[in-house]
Amino acid sequence: MQFTSQASSTPPLSVWMLNESLELSTEILFTSVSLINSSIESSVSQENPDLTIYVVLIFVVLLPLSICVLVGNILVIIAVYNSFYLRERVFYYVVGSMAVTDLLVGFSIIPLYYAAIFVQTVKESLYGCMTMISIVMIPSTISILHVLIIAADRYIAVFYSLEYIRLVTKRRIFITIAVIWAFALVLHSLPFVGWRKTNSDPNFVMQYCFTDQFWTPSFACFQFGLTVVAPLCIMIGIYARIIGAARHQARRVDAQQEFAFNRSEANGQLSIISADVESNSHSCESQAPAVRIRRGPTTAELKATKTSAIVLGTFLVCWLPAYCIHISFTFINSNRPEPLHNPTIGLLQAMSNLLPFISSVANPVIYAFRYKDFRKSFKQSLQFSFWRRGN
Repeated sequence: MQFTSQASSTPPLSVWMLNESLELSTEILFTSVSLINSSIESSVSQENPDLTIYVVLIFVVLLPLSICVLVGNILVIIAVYNSFYLRERVFYYVVGSMAVTDLLVGFSIIPLYYAAIFVQTVKESLYGCMTMISIVMIPSTISILHVLIIAADRYIAVFYSLEYIRLVTKRRIFITIAVIWAFALVLHSLPFVGWRKTNSDPNFVMQYCFTDQFWTPSFACFQFGLTVVAPLCIMIGIYARIIGAARHQARRVDAQQEFAFNRSEANGQLSIISADVESNSHSCESQAPAVRIRRGPTTAELKATKTSAIVLGTFLVCWLPAYCIHISFTFINSNRPEPLHNPTIGLLQAMSNLLPFISSVANPVIYAFRYKDFRKSFKQSLQFSFWRRGN
């Protein structure tokens, strides 16, 4: 009874965060409805019917996407905060950090898209456009590099399992996260210090705020190589070696089982077979340390690796098309005094930008379904929240 009275008077921080996220989603919904009406009236009054397509894209597609990003990643943060087991494992600090990064993406989706399409001062200002793009690209780049960190963590867990606790510490994880934040900030500040397109026409006014308006082909390739190609090659190499180790372990287990079966048949006596099995089990137990030193990946490690590989596949599907489209238009517009743009091209670029945001939705869903500890913590948080609302 004493516990119940304390719980009813002071709800835990996780429940407060969950309730705040639901209230925030409701506020976004009502604010977006008013913005839809004002945007449609503005586009009609300026005789720009093509902007209505962007209104639909932003508020019919991006609104539910943004809410899913916010709620899903807040649940991941709550799961890490609530679970003592998750907080004790260094790996989940990376997952929690990625959730924070994706949460920033979720907060920036609707305001920045709206400003880039409808706000004249942003569309027509080079520095305003670069600022909007950078605010979106910085957390997106950090999210990509988190996927690389997760892959590296799986590699160490499989091939250096006995040294994992010594190699992967909280201090090193926090330093790594700080480094990738600094890297993303420096990378996306380069256009501000001069690595961008220059236009000799003083009367040039941008029609849309997209990366090809100011990215040079060299900067586009440089960024693509550092944030997509290099991490992708490293992750493919990591998972290829893990899969190879898993296959080698499976073949070795099959060979040992076949040898034991043939030996049992040769003996021909069940009592001897039973004695053999018992003696072999005792000898295996006595030699357990030696086996662990050269063991292959365990079932839990392989499941975690499969989950990370799913994240990698999601990364490929969500990021490659968007980057390829942006780089293509950057090269197309590189030698033009005025970038080639029409509503169809602008809509294509806007739709390609949706794919990276889907990655921010997919990450918490993947971890919720693949990891038992996350599912348990999610369930406890939701059950306690509903219990609080009922009382």
